[in-house]
Amino acid sequence: MKLKYLVSAMAVMMLSSGAAVAKSDNLASFHAEMDSCQSCHTKPVKVSDSETHENAQCKSCHGDYAELANDKLHFDPHTSHLGDINCTSCHSGHDKPQLTCNNCHNFDMEMPFAETKAKKKWDGAWDQEKIQKAIDKATL
Repeated sequence: MKLKYLVSAMAVMMLSSGAAVAKSDNLASFHAEMDSCQSCHTKPVKVSDSETHENAQCKSCHGDYAELANDKLHFDPHTSHLGDINCTSCHSGHDKPQLTCNNCHNFDMEMPFAETKAKKKWDGAWDQEKIQKAIDKATL
């Protein structure tokens, strides 16, 4: 009888956690639904260029790279030769994640929230051709 309740409780937990992932379209929304923006950010929200606080928050919940390491994987990005890099080097709360390893390598790996839409570049609407012509004219 106790096993029946345990299995039922586990099924509810698994189904509800899947629903949370399905509702969230990015890492930030997923974490905000569990708690709030403060699960990652300070209040008021101030993000330094190094994202030191945000990366510490990742590790406070998920553990450090030694705890995340999985020797059963053929390729484990959490045991990188780059050492203790920022979590936000790959995982972005508000943007599409990108596997930093693939800047040099070509690993075929599914990342969480890989379907997140990439943010528009801040200078995306600039006329790059006009800018280059102006630079060329100024350097003559």
